[in-house]
Amino acid sequence: MTTSRRTVTQGIAWSAPAVAVATAAPAMAATTQPQALCYGATTQVYGEVYNSGVACYTDTYGNSGSTLTALHVSNLGNFDNSPHGFAIEELGMTDGSGELSPKTVATLAEPLQFVVAYPAGMVDTTAANNGFTFSEGGSDWSGPTVRQQTMTNPDGTTWTYDVFTFTWQGNHTQPTVTFDGVNRAPAWDGTRLAGDFTVNTDCCMAVENQRYYYANYYAGGSDDLNNTGTFTTENGYNGTLGSIGWVDYDNYAN
Repeated sequence: MTTSRRTVTQGIAWSAPAVAVATAAPAMAATTQPQALCYGATTQVYGEVYNSGVACYTDTYGNSGSTLTALHVSNLGNFDNSPHGFAIEELGMTDGSGELSPKTVATLAEPLQFVVAYPAGMVDTTAANNGFTFSEGGSDWSGPTVRQQTMTNPDGTTWTYDVFTFTWQGNHTQPTVTFDGVNRAPAWDGTRLAGDFTVNTDCCMAVENQRYYYANYYAGGSDDLNNTGTFTTENGYNGTLGSIGWVDYDNYAN
């Protein structure tokens, strides 16, 4: 599958003792405007799931697997020159000139929140801060809060998920950024987020059944999992944030 900065992509890798790495490249969304301007919100999510390699069987999922040992999430993935964090980026003018839209100042609707959902039972939500420890971004993000929601994943299976919501405390009005096509795309100040969840070590991760997690950014409105969000610019552009959606740990090996 061809990787693009402006489409949602996924991939995973395993290494000893066993780590699943799932990434979703930046989600880019833009709306049609009466003028030739064009800007997009670029976001990403990066996750790692570690297991012990010790075999187990889960009655909940009706499958064998390995006991869970660690769970990491961030927006700092090193792929496709995506920004470490998120930003509003200048895109090509829609008049066919080949020129980038001019630099301006953009404002994201509030609240700006990041949502990530894992199959219930993976995270020890009774631990401090609902089981999450920040390694980056603790002064810029609050939360997470947690709730449970029943969702049907892309393979048609319905599970209960623990839904974690982080709220950004940073400056929602910042200059747009320019991606030169070579170096890592710039991110807005204060948008980096990284940390680890306290896992239930007796959780048996059945890879065929727990292969999906859900992630999304949105700005304004409620933290419904399918929401996106909006932003405006000083020069009159109205845009949307793109949803990342389901991320698939879809290629497992020992």
